[in-house]
Amino acid sequence: MTSAAPTVADVTAKVHDIGPPGTPVTTPEVAEGFDCTTRTIYNRLSSLVEDGVLRTKKVGANSRVWWRPAATDRRQVGSRGRESGFALTRSSTPRWSVSSSGERR
Repeated sequence: MTSAAPTVADVTAKVHDIGPPGTPVTTPEVAEGFDCTTRTIYNRLSSLVEDGVLRTKKVGANSRVWWRPAATDRRQVGSRGRESGFALTRSSTPRWSVSSSGERR
């Protein structure tokens, strides 16, 4: 165990080591190996969400998971790490015509 409270960079590295982008991790998983409280790790993870490095979701009454977004994740994240919507491209709507016999063309 390390003796000092981990930096944000230490916590980021630990999340990276646990799994590839998109892998959900819990606060106790990230806290493993650090000599600090899980609350300290929770605060570091929250800071990473605010910076847009991680995403989070509440699961259950008192639990939360954290993950690094996958490269294909196109959701837009605001300055505080909150989703602001999806980055969608507009596609053309297929146009159908119907022949006199009732078939689509």
